[in-house]
Amino acid sequence: MDTTLADMLERGCEARFLTKPLRSAMARREYEVPLAALLRNLLESWDGSLPKTGSEDTEKHHAGRSIQEQDEVAATITLALSPSDEIENGWNVRWKFPAMVDAPHCIFEIAGQRLRAVLDRPSACFITDPSDSAVIRSTSALSASATSRVDVDIRFEDEGDGTLGEQCRREQITQAARRILAWNSTDPRFGHQLVEREIPLHGVFYIVCSPADWTTTEPWLQRERIPFEPMLVRGLPEGWQMACIHEAETLDLEHRQHLADAPNVVEVPPARLRLLGGSRLLRGGARLFGAYDLPDIEVDCHPNSLLETPGLQVAELPQPVLDGERSGVRRFVVKAFDRSRSSFDIKVLSNGIELARVRLRVADADGEGRGEMRNFSLGFLGFPRSDPDGLRGVSIGDSRQSPRAGGWHDDEMLHVSASLIQAEASIEDSAAAQFLDTLASRGSTSYGAARDQLSRLSRSSSPISLLMDLRARGCLEIETDGKGHFVRIHSVVPSLYALPATQDGLPLFGVSGTLRLAQWAVLQGIGDFLPTVQSTTADHLPTLRLAAVDARSVEHACSAIGFQFSANPARDIARWSGSLRQAREAAESGGAESVAAELEHLHRLKADSARFIPVRESYMVIDRESGAQLFRFDDPQAVGLQLYVLGVRRADGTSRYSHVHDSRWGVWISQLAFAQMLKEKHGRNDAFPWPLHYEPVTRDVWVPARLRPPTVLERAFALSSGRGPEVHFLSPGGSAGDGLTIFDANSGRIVGAASLVYGEFFPGHWLRYSWVPEETARQVAELLGCTLKPFACAGAATGLETMTA
Repeated sequence: MDTTLADMLERGCEARFLTKPLRSAMARREYEVPLAALLRNLLESWDGSLPKTGSEDTEKHHAGRSIQEQDEVAATITLALSPSDEIENGWNVRWKFPAMVDAPHCIFEIAGQRLRAVLDRPSACFITDPSDSAVIRSTSALSASATSRVDVDIRFEDEGDGTLGEQCRREQITQAARRILAWNSTDPRFGHQLVEREIPLHGVFYIVCSPADWTTTEPWLQRERIPFEPMLVRGLPEGWQMACIHEAETLDLEHRQHLADAPNVVEVPPARLRLLGGSRLLRGGARLFGAYDLPDIEVDCHPNSLLETPGLQVAELPQPVLDGERSGVRRFVVKAFDRSRSSFDIKVLSNGIELARVRLRVADADGEGRGEMRNFSLGFLGFPRSDPDGLRGVSIGDSRQSPRAGGWHDDEMLHVSASLIQAEASIEDSAAAQFLDTLASRGSTSYGAARDQLSRLSRSSSPISLLMDLRARGCLEIETDGKGHFVRIHSVVPSLYALPATQDGLPLFGVSGTLRLAQWAVLQGIGDFLPTVQSTTADHLPTLRLAAVDARSVEHACSAIGFQFSANPARDIARWSGSLRQAREAAESGGAESVAAELEHLHRLKADSARFIPVRESYMVIDRESGAQLFRFDDPQAVGLQLYVLGVRRADGTSRYSHVHDSRWGVWISQLAFAQMLKEKHGRNDAFPWPLHYEPVTRDVWVPARLRPPTVLERAFALSSGRGPEVHFLSPGGSAGDGLTIFDANSGRIVGAASLVYGEFFPGHWLRYSWVPEETARQVAELLGCTLKPFACAGAATGLETMTA
């Protein structure tokens, strides 16, 4: 280790701006080598600039010609105006909010009114819906914001399948009687918009004023001889005015201060250069971007200036033109980059003089899992492994057992009619099948690339929901990092496997793995198979089942078309999987005694309903009585992502806080700790062991969506029927003995009687896993620390035909 690195480690031991754990590590000899390697990599990408000191004057001084870092995402709601397609000279009032959570949509709640907002991924912002009702409510909020701040609750709601937990953030629309807007073009799907921002350096921009403000702004513009053009527009609040200022470059510092209603005069740089959007990562104090999701480049400069991007291939997005006027703000997308480099200096030049520069740093290959497909599988708790010895699809390790050994017994077979599962559905037209085709051709892909492709292919479903369904069915595997974030999607060898069911006397077989589109047609065209296709949720993969004479004929067909065959993966996986006790032991043996950082948007799991609720404090505290608590908060090192941390109190009284690769284990550990506390301290014998509802006649397992089983255990359920869970919205209908009568809100039919411990889970979304043999259901229940409890009651609907009516 050279003297420079040794000196940095020595000084780091006393540096107050570093965290206590990092200072402690720098003082220990066993960490010298890895820390020196990290520092060496950071020094190679350091541009020589000093960090911001926190002084307002210093930040303003360095905001111009000197090297600029990309702006941090500020959680601020801003105005957006989009041209109306229905009203001449009309505008739709909308609101934007930075995407602090990786979700496809959210809800803005303003004064008790709900506005749907969708994710504009290129700008990394949610934008409210342009529907008539949403525009009316957005317009009212704009009017109110002229005199006071407007509170907004931004809600992320569970879609029903448990893939996105419910949460709420309290934000505000700032008070402003005058707002500055400029054109923004990021994605043709969202059209051109006027968005609220700082006054551009060059070109055209717009001001929107309340009636009271316009009475002073208009004469001020005339008095200062600033050319402007009042615009006759419709759609703004009554009395509000819009004006266009054509040449921002003619404004002096005092003009800019007055129009922006700023408290002080701010130095104007010769050019602005920003990196917008993309997947931001913080590693070793440096801001990097994932190679799969690079940011756009925004340039605000004189039209004759040049953008220099060595090592990057960029393309400029088309600018909107209104009455021949163009905005001075231009936007470029990165099409390709030199993968042998990790940093790129982007410059704005005018006559050979550098006006602005920004450095784009790309996370290295090891950090993003980039490269050729590698060995990957899941351990018995669903944690990632870098070898093929765990679970991948329907296969566990490199088993030499005969494929037909250990098949389903006759008494385990469910007899179904073809009329109950036949449905009109095109597999090849589904977004999920098209994505699997791409994944099969590549072998593996980064999570960001998978997410973006599914966003383009699907019409209504979220990418997360589609990926979780495909994973449950063994069609792909998802690799997570040490903090539980999705980083890579892996393909799985196509397989046929036996189902515990027969169709008109013939055994049924399911399809798993990552298939090319042509392989779906091949399977349905084999003469020895009788195929049935069952529809699923929109965009999800339809369920293909094959009836055949026996397993031997299916095995021979697999050999001919290059598929694997598995006789009984549902039972095998249930027997192989790890337990909740083992998951808790893993949490207790790892992690840290405390987390020193202040946590943003901290939530804790409320066990009686498995809902996350906000915590006023910025630190985690484990519930005293239950001794286990799951927390969720914003990842301080990756913008737009969240972390799940499980806090457990050990037998010796010490606490451990650890990241969980599969957050569902954290939910179940918290839930079962709560249930055990109810029994031991409050005499609730019905709470522990926790009841898992199972109906032996129809072989259905019912669980709340908020208690979706951990990954490996869910696969045992899904492979029993060859499809993912069906989502039902259930409501309570009164008492039924020692339980609650439950009915399906869509069909209006009674579906069963739930234990009283589920009282806070109604009304709500529940998941129904079908065709699960009792032995498999019991095995999974024992692994979760549960006991099976019947779900049927008098008058309940039975059978597939009534539940799907």
